[in-house]
Amino acid sequence: VQHPRQLGSIAKTGLQGVCLSTSGDYASKFSDDYCHHHLLDPRTGLSPVKLSAVSVAAPTALEADSLSTALFVLGPEKAKEMVKSMDLVDALFVSKSGDITATDGFPLYELASCILKTKKGVQCIITNSRHCSFGYDQRVELIGSKGMLISGNKKENET
Repeated sequence: VQHPRQLGSIAKTGLQGVCLSTSGDYASKFSDDYCHHHLLDPRTGLSPVKLSAVSVAAPTALEADSLSTALFVLGPEKAKEMVKSMDLVDALFVSKSGDITATDGFPLYELASCILKTKKGVQCIITNSRHCSFGYDQRVELIGSKGMLISGNKKENET
């Protein structure tokens, strides 16, 4: 799942028998502050202001695509209630402030727990994975103008 504000991803999913779709304010924005974008609330005619992105895992691509847009427009509180009422549907929400939440069944493989960027443009992403043989795995990625460096623990209790 692409980070809505920075280079790189915020999460990786493991999909089996479901489709994934993401709606976000970053693909087609009309203002630098992301307050005006291509997603519009039909009740107000304005862009919703609480979320940056919503990813939906659903049985079909049609369901995932339509729900990611609808949930984005609904806002986080009503969207989470709607997802809870549906079978075989889960979602990941990214707020405008960068907070990431997911429903319990969302097929989350890795979640970027910290993304830092230096004044010189080097980006550091610290990632936690919950699907390794010994529980959680951590990885650090450094991305700069000359390439990328990845470092991670390969064995239990190694840092």
